[in-house]
Amino acid sequence: MPSDSNETTAQHGTIEFLIRRMRHKGDLPAFSRNIIEINKKLSSLHAINFSSSGELAGVILKDISLTNKLLKVVNSSLYGGMSGKVTTVSRAVFLLGAEKVRIGAASLMILDHLQNKRQAGDLQDASVLSFFTAVLARAAARKIMFGALEEVFICALLHNLGKHLVICYFPEEYQEIKNLVRRQDPNEERASKTVLGVSYSELGKGIAETWGFPQSIIDSMGRLEEKDAKPPTGDNELLKRLANYADDLCAAAVYNDPLGRSAALRSVTEKYKTSIPLPESLAQNLIEEAVVDIGQYAEAFHIDTSASLVLRHLSAFHEPDKPEDQPRKGIAMKAERRITPQPLSAREAKDQILKNCIAEISELLATPSTLSDAIYMILETMYRAFEFNRVIFCMMDAGHSKMSARFGFGANIDTLLEGFSFKISHASDYFDLSVWRRKDFVIQDSRKAGVWENLPVWYLKIITAGSFLIYPLVVKDKCIGLFYADKKKTGILSEDERHFMNILRDKAIWAILHKR
Repeated sequence: MPSDSNETTAQHGTIEFLIRRMRHKGDLPAFSRNIIEINKKLSSLHAINFSSSGELAGVILKDISLTNKLLKVVNSSLYGGMSGKVTTVSRAVFLLGAEKVRIGAASLMILDHLQNKRQAGDLQDASVLSFFTAVLARAAARKIMFGALEEVFICALLHNLGKHLVICYFPEEYQEIKNLVRRQDPNEERASKTVLGVSYSELGKGIAETWGFPQSIIDSMGRLEEKDAKPPTGDNELLKRLANYADDLCAAAVYNDPLGRSAALRSVTEKYKTSIPLPESLAQNLIEEAVVDIGQYAEAFHIDTSASLVLRHLSAFHEPDKPEDQPRKGIAMKAERRITPQPLSAREAKDQILKNCIAEISELLATPSTLSDAIYMILETMYRAFEFNRVIFCMMDAGHSKMSARFGFGANIDTLLEGFSFKISHASDYFDLSVWRRKDFVIQDSRKAGVWENLPVWYLKIITAGSFLIYPLVVKDKCIGLFYADKKKTGILSEDERHFMNILRDKAIWAILHKR
């Protein structure tokens, strides 16, 4: 027992040392903070509520690229029932649950981060192999009737996180590990432990724990070295078996010639017969289907499979008699058939986003959703489609004496929400006038003479903006709330955009009246 404790302490110390080394090699600290922030929003079941779900959407929306990629993944084949139906992160949280969205977002951040590094060749191969493993794991889970297909996919996708990080941050040590595997020890786990002091899987688990990933994903990074003699005890154990099974299946297909592949697949089948009882012939079919299917997933996750020699090898091995000049099935042929649509202009793209989001909001309002679900989706639509720097939703108190911010999106929003409130005093500033006169204010240039003189002191203390708007929410001649939005530059809204803004305000008023 003491020796195990000493070994665990030494392992933790080595992982901490490696993390410190990684922090000195680029943008890992900022990247880690973003992942930790996403995971922290929903670190326990009691945190999954109105506030935290909105905060999660807010964190994701800080990164436009991440937002667009996440929505593409949510609408991909990975989430089969969602295809083409989700245009906002808020809607994704409502339909899929905050847990699935935050894990998907964090995984996308990792993939994007690792693909933008200098060790392009090795990282590209590792990314494609992990992606192929994820597709295999999902297919295997479906065959054994295991329901959590998205979680299976993510667990398998991150199964080799430790190896990816070593390739990315320790290229010299990675080369040493490869040499050791080639000359002395074919087991990568042992070789990595010899060189680094910890194995790939131990490093991956340590990093995932630091980043706040759920235990199911952390556990799935563990390796199954011995014959799988016992059935899994619970879902987490089955997730781990599926990730390992798919990884072993991938290795059997990739690292063996046609003569050795059958024996390797037989060995994998035997190893997992008690937990994943799929025959060798079906394992072969899973590989063939995954080769064909990987394209649709890879496109959503921005994985470039076109130059992968590994996938070319895999797509050919089940068609050995096909002449070289004949087209083969799989990824290459899919790429030939893909028709690239003509890109929309910036104006057309913005209008399309608005129309899609408004349709989505209308659909949400017809369901037993909450007021918070509706307002968050409306706010997100404003924030993304109009490219605001900030957008804030305020509500009047019960005594109609004070207007206070409830939630919003954008720059420094957490700090701003604390101070964004004012008493209704029939003063002559824009905010008071908007409330008691029930009047819209659209200030296209805040630097024009007379603008700052008509802004209240509380506002001037916390906000500087090039342009802003105040849209009151009026019911039966009473102002019950308002939207505030701003931009750093001049020109807050065009005439066409005001039409859409009015529609969104009307949706918010309807939600307040019917969703309380």
